[in-house]
Amino acid sequence: MKSSLDDVLFEEWLPRRWHSEQEEARFLSQLPAVKSGAWVVVDDYRAGADFQRHLYARGVKQCHFVPPSVEGVLAEVAICTNPAVLALDYSRLLTVPGGVFLAGADYAVLRQSFQKVGPARQRRELNCLLMTFGGGDDRGAVKLAASALDVPFMSSLNVIIVSGQGNPRNSSNAGLLRRLQYLNAEYVVQPENFVDLLGKADLAVMAAGTTCYEAARMGLPMLLCSIADNQVSQGAAFERLGCAKYLGEFEQLAPQALQETVMHLMSDPSQLASMSLSASRVVDGNGAKRIAAVISQQMRSSL
Repeated sequence: MKSSLDDVLFEEWLPRRWHSEQEEARFLSQLPAVKSGAWVVVDDYRAGADFQRHLYARGVKQCHFVPPSVEGVLAEVAICTNPAVLALDYSRLLTVPGGVFLAGADYAVLRQSFQKVGPARQRRELNCLLMTFGGGDDRGAVKLAASALDVPFMSSLNVIIVSGQGNPRNSSNAGLLRRLQYLNAEYVVQPENFVDLLGKADLAVMAAGTTCYEAARMGLPMLLCSIADNQVSQGAAFERLGCAKYLGEFEQLAPQALQETVMHLMSDPSQLASMSLSASRVVDGNGAKRIAAVISQQMRSSL
């Protein structure tokens, strides 16, 4: 889906329905810019081995964002931002001579609004809680978490629930909030000022997806749950880094566990401050620059 930001980032936008790995590789390789030597940067789970082989056979230079479960990469540069991944463990999966594997949150690519913010605000008191489970279907996570936190001690907190336009549960979620007794929450869909909302919050209850990197950039402590299989290792990794508590898969999340964790952080500002400081050290917003520098070096090496 094209956004206003895409008009700024891209000279040309080509809407296209996915057909197959071979067909998409063929289409890309025929674009004038690619035929003239431009690199292809790919962030799509469907672009697997066949896609990579077809582009490589045509001499196209590739940079791929890959999941921790990847079993092989035929690209000059591969990137996995999951903090659980170590480059030394994955470099052997690169089959292109001289290829580079970039691993960890140092290579997280953030939206421009997050790159431009100043030093992260350090949280020392819990007054505002933000809840979000991605831009698509929250799979019932908002209902589960909001219902669990509809308890008396939450009435003193300002709560903001952020959802995307693509969430089919927006209407039912908003209806649920009107029926809750103690949780006084604002339901916001596709906000333009998401960076400001993260900056305002003192704690986030959220899915362990890509938004974690934006929250970390803002120094925001996190309570994480996984709503997809690929979020499990990432949630656990953010907990090991000290900036989050990983509560497990959302379907198995016990309401009492979420209540007790929030209550503990309300009564222990020192731990909230420690998590906030750790978060601000995980992501600095310079991931895109680091990746660009590596690609530039690869381009010079190939001359």
